[in-house]
Amino acid sequence: MEKPEQWSFLTSWCDVLKECVNYMGNECSGSSFMERSLYIELPMRDQSERFTQGVDLTSLSDTDHEDLFRKQLQKSREAMALVAAVAHVDYAAWRYLLEKHCSVNFGVEGEPVYEKKIPVRYVVALELKDHTWGVGTHESDLVFFFGVHQRLHPSGEYGEALQQIAALDKNPLRSKSDFDFDVPVRVDFDGAYGMNELVDVGIAEKIVQQQWQKYEVSGESQSTARGEWRCTFVLERMIVDLVDHDTTTAMGAALKTLLHQNTWFSLISLCRMRHLMMPAQCYGQLVSSVFDSTRRSPQLARTTCHPSFVPASGSSDPLQLGEIVVTWAPDVHIHYVGAMCSAMVHNQMSKNLSLRLQMNTDNGEINQRYWKWLGYALFSKRARSSSAVESLAMMKVCSMSVSDMEAFTSIASSDHPEEDLFGLSPGLVNSREATLKGGTLIRCVLDGWDESADIVAFEAAILCVQTFSDDGSSAWVDSIVPGYGRCQVQRCDLVFDSDNATPPRDEGISSLRLQFNKVTPSISDGLIPFFRAIGFSLRYLTLDAPRRELPTILGYCPNLVELSLCGGVVDARLNFSVYHAKGESLPQFNPNWDSVSAIATTLADNDNSLTKCTRRIRVRIEQFSDEVDSSVPPLEYERRVRADFSALLDMLKTNRSLEYLEVAVPPVYERYLQSFRSHHLEPIWRTLNPLPLGSKLAFLSICTLGSEPSVKRPDRAEARSRIVPSPLDLHVLTIIFEFAADPVLREVYFRTSRHIRFELEHDETSI
Repeated sequence: MEKPEQWSFLTSWCDVLKECVNYMGNECSGSSFMERSLYIELPMRDQSERFTQGVDLTSLSDTDHEDLFRKQLQKSREAMALVAAVAHVDYAAWRYLLEKHCSVNFGVEGEPVYEKKIPVRYVVALELKDHTWGVGTHESDLVFFFGVHQRLHPSGEYGEALQQIAALDKNPLRSKSDFDFDVPVRVDFDGAYGMNELVDVGIAEKIVQQQWQKYEVSGESQSTARGEWRCTFVLERMIVDLVDHDTTTAMGAALKTLLHQNTWFSLISLCRMRHLMMPAQCYGQLVSSVFDSTRRSPQLARTTCHPSFVPASGSSDPLQLGEIVVTWAPDVHIHYVGAMCSAMVHNQMSKNLSLRLQMNTDNGEINQRYWKWLGYALFSKRARSSSAVESLAMMKVCSMSVSDMEAFTSIASSDHPEEDLFGLSPGLVNSREATLKGGTLIRCVLDGWDESADIVAFEAAILCVQTFSDDGSSAWVDSIVPGYGRCQVQRCDLVFDSDNATPPRDEGISSLRLQFNKVTPSISDGLIPFFRAIGFSLRYLTLDAPRRELPTILGYCPNLVELSLCGGVVDARLNFSVYHAKGESLPQFNPNWDSVSAIATTLADNDNSLTKCTRRIRVRIEQFSDEVDSSVPPLEYERRVRADFSALLDMLKTNRSLEYLEVAVPPVYERYLQSFRSHHLEPIWRTLNPLPLGSKLAFLSICTLGSEPSVKRPDRAEARSRIVPSPLDLHVLTIIFEFAADPVLREVYFRTSRHIRFELEHDETSI
């Protein structure tokens, strides 16, 4: 940015957003996949100080108050648009305005977040309750913000400011034509609202879509004039956080209505399942809707999914629910676990699932039943053929004992998972999939409540009912009904599918993130049998768990492309693509991951197998305290810390393959900042992209192959006789082409934190 003062005309617009913008990621949603965005708190009606300064409130009518609020909401929208427009002219100016005039905290120099490019996208919290009835308008704030009002009624001040921004643009192509740009925005629906408001949001989305469709065909949609700029906020898929909501009949009905009417969410966080007796029908309606077996076409969605909102770790083609987050309370009843898993096994709503499994470690028998259901829902023969889940995060795991995994693998590897789930023998008739007719009654077996049954009535037909242990003749058939778990269904109410052959085995879950709870003691001695059962299909693994068995775990994951180790003193991301390309087995290594010096010394050797596959490293160094190591004298501890820093700096001088290093230290070690930052953006022996084929051919065309130049064109036989072996063999050419391509520039970050111990216990940031 050349002259900050040239943007001074936007200062008053930035003041509208001041103290209302945060740069946030998964910490605002509990997501395991969501990346950072600018999170903006828009004006609320109960925050009248934001839009009634200098106004006598006692003299205002409801209509006057509403007019003032809407003007401020429009002012905020236009301020967001102007700041976004600056990003298209000068990225440095966009960042400067956000940081200096909107008071956005991007951290400090040396931190990764500080230097990461800020995407032009927003997440907004706006008022979703309908306050407009009786004051002359029936338009919700969401429709007002995202509908055609932004196109039809821009303020004069906004138009002038936007054209001033356009005048500062040095892009010659845009100066010769109009520039119409979109800004993707997501709405955050949190626990402050109820189910009525959630349904209203779905209605508002439909109204917004209809407004734009009508606008496009009305003739009002005219292209902008030459040199004119225009910004449009595009409504993205909503974030829905229901963690603090108890499961009610209203919640199940609302979500069922919205999802069946093709409302799409980027993320939905389900409520904590508390130890309460709730109606089976109420709970079943909720989970069977969220984990529906029907895959709906994205062409029918009323909102968009901008590529910038899709995380690198997520699917490029998200389903109706971009991500589902489920939190289990420690005392969640086994019946609700089974009910949810019975729907999860047929899920076609999302490819990304995050489970926060806060089990009690002293409930051994109950935990084994939990793991049986998880094995069925996620890794069984049925799940591999019926579930859309590709990326799974299992967070805050408290119990993964050997006995837990015996129960888990008995289902995950079973040829008869339904029968084995309940300890029954296969019947005379194989397990079959059927449709339950509408207008029928079933007995829902309340597992864990003395096997009593609850009678549930269905108005509509239910798909994907799985029968098991069937004798082929009894009036009642044992079945698993999605959302209701184990049930008994009358045979006359079932319509069996004509083709009951099990589909070919799919790859199943290919990406797994596993994190153990470190706040309270957890049990992890079942890691080996767990990966023995599920490791073959994994291509991406993020592990925040004890690493002592890592070589054995890798042996059970032969197709692993990328491994991320998190939550320790040294975190790392390893890439095994080279080994797969050569048809080689994964390398075997078992370094001391608790020793910074040991890892740094290993990575200083460019011929070491660990060095060759290590792409990223994060190191956390604590200040001496009794919590760190009371057995080591303070002076000895400080000597070790200095040795760690020295080993890391020596490694940076010799290592030629590490792409990223992050060092987190207490403020007392800030003096090392410049020593590390001097290695930032150094080129390494990796390329961003392979050298283009055209460049390779151009080089080869001028290589001398040993034949003498001749005016006469020789015949083919003569040419062959003249050619001598080239000094540039395949190996040499490969090296030349690698060095000719643009190299990767190593990123080196050094940040200070007073909460290193807290990070080691609670941080969920992947490396």
